[in-house]
Amino acid sequence: MIQALSIFFVLITVSTFYLFSKAIGTDIYSKWLRKILVVWLILQAAISISGFYAKLPIDFPPKIFLLGILPALLFIVFLIFTKRQWIDSLSLKNIMFLNVIRVFVEIALFGLYIVHLAPKEMTFEGHNFDILVGLTAPIVVYYGFVKSTLSSKILLIWNILGLILLLIVVG
Repeated sequence: MIQALSIFFVLITVSTFYLFSKAIGTDIYSKWLRKILVVWLILQAAISISGFYAKLPIDFPPKIFLLGILPALLFIVFLIFTKRQWIDSLSLKNIMFLNVIRVFVEIALFGLYIVHLAPKEMTFEGHNFDILVGLTAPIVVYYGFVKSTLSSKILLIWNILGLILLLIVVG
């Protein structure tokens, strides 16, 4: 089961990278971002394969936050403040559709819970309702961009709620 979950996580990562690559386009910033992301993913894979994350107590997120999440968040903030024109040129529709990946992440987290490698609180059986964002993403994208019946205010609210649900899980 653990080996299957590992393969599932790799497939999620590759799918996310593919969808993200489609969403960001092909200009020079996008090409550099892809290269940085590949290096980041290889680094995270090496840390994971070394067993570093597995050796941590399940209730000890600070090292995971410092090594796995904080650098990525700082990089995103850097991009927002230094490459605003590039950020504004990205396809909001494709980026919002990326949220579909959350469904598969939640399934994988549930699998980790079943084999006692993640707490119940990280799953949809616990306090993690992040799966709702993934399930509603195709609907929001369809009505927001294909049918154009959702206002930008509704799309913003949906995104903010999605971030809040993510922060509840991470925090």
